[in-house]
Amino acid sequence: MLTEAHSSDFAKTKRRFGNASASSPPRSSLNSRPDRMGSNSPATNSFNNREPCGRICSRFGKQHRAIVIVANFCQGEMGMFEEITTREPAAYYADYAVIESRWEKDSNLSVKPVFDLIAHTCFNGSLNAIPYERFLSERAFEDTVKYFMDDQRINALYIGCHADQDSLQVEAKGDILFRKVVNVLRSRKCSNNKGVVSGLFFGSCSFCTLDNVVVLMKNDDRLKWVAGYSKKVDWGLSTFLDGLFMMEYTKEINLKREQMNETPCRGHYGNRTYDIVTRVAERIKKNHRGLAKELGFEVFARKTFPSQIQQLIALPQGRASR
Repeated sequence: MLTEAHSSDFAKTKRRFGNASASSPPRSSLNSRPDRMGSNSPATNSFNNREPCGRICSRFGKQHRAIVIVANFCQGEMGMFEEITTREPAAYYADYAVIESRWEKDSNLSVKPVFDLIAHTCFNGSLNAIPYERFLSERAFEDTVKYFMDDQRINALYIGCHADQDSLQVEAKGDILFRKVVNVLRSRKCSNNKGVVSGLFFGSCSFCTLDNVVVLMKNDDRLKWVAGYSKKVDWGLSTFLDGLFMMEYTKEINLKREQMNETPCRGHYGNRTYDIVTRVAERIKKNHRGLAKELGFEVFARKTFPSQIQQLIALPQGRASR
C-alpha cells in the first residue's frame, strides 16, 4: 500500500513530469534501438512515448543533466529510482559505412569491435555513429553496396571478407567474382544514383593490386581512392592496421568538418578527399611503416577522373591469412 509520504512524493512527480503510467510505452519500445543509419523508427522517435531522459539526451546529442524517475507499480506498491545521466554532445557521424561477410562458418568473428572503438573515440561514445551491415551472399553484397552508394551522406565503404586477387569470398556461399564487383560499381553510371561514394577499403587478402584498382577506377569515375592488401595477410594484424588507417581517416574527416563549419552530419568533400587520404597515408607510412610493409598494404588515389592513379604507400613488401 502507498503511504502518505509516497502519495505526496508521487503527486509532486506527476506535476513535474506528467502521468508516466498513462502514456509510457511498453517495455519493448523502451528497449528499441536506432536503425542502421542512426535514425529511429516512428515507434521510438516520439516524445509522446516518454523514453528515459538519458536516452533522449544521447539521441539528440545535447549536453544535459537529466533525472530519470521511473515509477513501477506492483501489487499496489510504488518504487522510485533516480539515475543521473551526463552525456557529452555527439560530434559527427562517420562519412563511411562498414560491411563484412562471415569470416568463419561457426564463429561470430567480426571487425565491428574495431569500429566500435573508433566510434567511441571519435564520436563521444556513440556506437551508432558508423553504419554497419553484414552480407552472406552475392545478392546481399550487391544490395548492401548499392544501398550505401545511393546515400549522399556516405563517402567511403569498408568491405571486409576473405578474398584472392580474382574474387571476394563469402563463407559457404561461393565467390563474388571481380567482374561482379566492377559491375556493381559501374551500375551507378547507368542509373539515377546520386551517391558520393569516392573511396573503398578492402579488408581482404590479395584483392587490392594495382591491376584491380586500375580496372575499378576506370569503370567508376567517382572513385577517388582505394586501399587494401596486395597479398595474403594475417587476419589479426591486418584488422589492427585497418583500424589504424580508419581511425586516422575519421580524425581527418572530423577536422575538415570543423574547418568547414559543417553541421553534425555526413557530407561530401569533393577534391579535398585526395588531400585527406594523402595525409592519412603519409601518417601510416611514418608511424606504422614496418607493419604496412609486412602486410603489403596499398593506398591508391587520384585527384579527378581520368587523372593518373598514384600509389600513396609504395613500400618494398616483406614476407608473405586473411
